[in-house]
Amino acid sequence: MYPDTMRLLTRLALSQVAPLGLIGAALLVTVGSVVRLTGSIGELRTDLDTMRQEHGLHQAAWALDVALRQVEDGCERGEDPRELARRLTEHTEQVEAVLRKAVASRPSLREAAEHYRDFARKKLAHGLCQQTLGRAAIREEQRLDEQLTDAWLVETQSLHHSMVAREEEARRLSEQATWAGGIAVVLSAVMLVVAARSVARSVTDPLQTLAGAARRIGEGDFSREIATGGPHEVAALATELDGMRQQLAKLEQLKQSFLASISHELRTPLAKLREALALLGDGATGPLTDRQRRVVQIARDACERQIRMVSTLLELSRLRAGTPLQIQAGTTLDQVIEAAVEYERDDAQVKGVPIHVERQGELPTMSLDGPLMERAIANLIRNAVSVSPQGEPVRLSREVRRTDPDGREGSWVQIRVQDRGPGVRKDVRTQLFTPFVSHEVPSASRPAGIGLGLALSREIIRAHGGELRLEDHEPPGATFSIWLPLPKPNVTPANTCS
Repeated sequence: MYPDTMRLLTRLALSQVAPLGLIGAALLVTVGSVVRLTGSIGELRTDLDTMRQEHGLHQAAWALDVALRQVEDGCERGEDPRELARRLTEHTEQVEAVLRKAVASRPSLREAAEHYRDFARKKLAHGLCQQTLGRAAIREEQRLDEQLTDAWLVETQSLHHSMVAREEEARRLSEQATWAGGIAVVLSAVMLVVAARSVARSVTDPLQTLAGAARRIGEGDFSREIATGGPHEVAALATELDGMRQQLAKLEQLKQSFLASISHELRTPLAKLREALALLGDGATGPLTDRQRRVVQIARDACERQIRMVSTLLELSRLRAGTPLQIQAGTTLDQVIEAAVEYERDDAQVKGVPIHVERQGELPTMSLDGPLMERAIANLIRNAVSVSPQGEPVRLSREVRRTDPDGREGSWVQIRVQDRGPGVRKDVRTQLFTPFVSHEVPSASRPAGIGLGLALSREIIRAHGGELRLEDHEPPGATFSIWLPLPKPNVTPANTCS
């Protein structure tokens, strides 16, 4: 039913896929770095085990070397050769045992230890205190010392280089994991913010559109179709709201048709009643006493009010039904304003409320329904006069503007009607232009009507492509603004000579 929409749950799920994938990739990099770091630590542990074996081998070989020196010293001191041979044999067997265990030791160190072992065995075989080996034995022993020392230094340096390399690799892997995790966290945060904002806008923007549509429906505007994008759920809500709009539009049309029919049916008998009361008041049926004349005048005033109300209902119904205006080209708006002011001036003088008119800028002639526009302006003046205290003026100003009511560039005329009454309460503003909704004004000189004057004025203004608004400002007083678009000037092409 909604082919171009996506459910909100799907949008939320898709918005999380990319950040989660990025975090997963960073986690894989981190795990890989940890695995490699663990392997490097394992290799370092192996090197340390080898080093411990080589250290034991070195100690055993060095102990054998010390034992050989002690044998020489013992021979010089005349110690028992058998005791010396026993000690030398113990150290030789110890070296042999360590050689069997230190299978991971390096060849150079093993070779040095084996040479010590072989040298000790040779010495044992020829007799410890015999001088048959002579200087050759001394040189051989010195060479063995150098070989053992060199082998141990080489092994120590090799272990040092290995540990430095492992440390560098561990540092590099740690930095790699840290950077990968940090970049992933930052990018994930950015992607989450962007995704959240996108999803939020995909919901809030259509909801704002629906809120505006609901506000228009509440104000009685059923003309615009409600269509919006966004998630499936919001689109479904828009469809339901548009269905409600269509039903309300049908009900509104039926209501306006009924009101138009009733108004038309009432207008004829009221006109006849007004004519009869006029004849009666003029003495066509005979002279009247003062009391009778007052009663007839009361009846005539009541009849005029009813005729005005019925006429307002009829005109409002026709406008809402889309009846075309009787547009007259070349109409002067200032003359229409002046006619509306003159129509209400007598009632204003009776109440003691002066009407001041101000004009700024030159106006071109316009295409207007003059009588309807005059009535719209007169309704605003009448309301302003009725709520103004005695002696406080009602100000009507007309000004040419270069912006429309919403501040966009354009050519418009603004008519402001300002009173010094108690103002309009905030709880009343939303229903101010709703037909048949009226509110008592304590300082008003006339009772509250049936709530058709402002509604009719706005319908007339909108039918001319304009707008009627209540300006926002604190009391005292209220200001209503009429905005009407000015005609675009005709551009005459310049004459060219050939």
